[in-house]
Amino acid sequence: WYEDEDDDLRRPTWAYKWDVVSEMRNDVNLMYQKYIAELDTITPEQVMGSLLQSFLMLA
Repeated sequence: WYEDEDDDLRRPTWAYKWDVVSEMRNDVNLMYQKYIAELDTITPEQVMGSLLQSFLMLA
């Protein structure tokens, strides 16, 4: 995911991860249900519009 991924010196240390990355404090099942509910509300037109917008930005 980054250019020097084989270089161990460029990777974050465990101390950095421990200090900066927060643990998940929410209910995983509830978050999954909210995620699925959001996906259920997406219409095909929204998906196509988003894809078209991304394509036009690349062109």
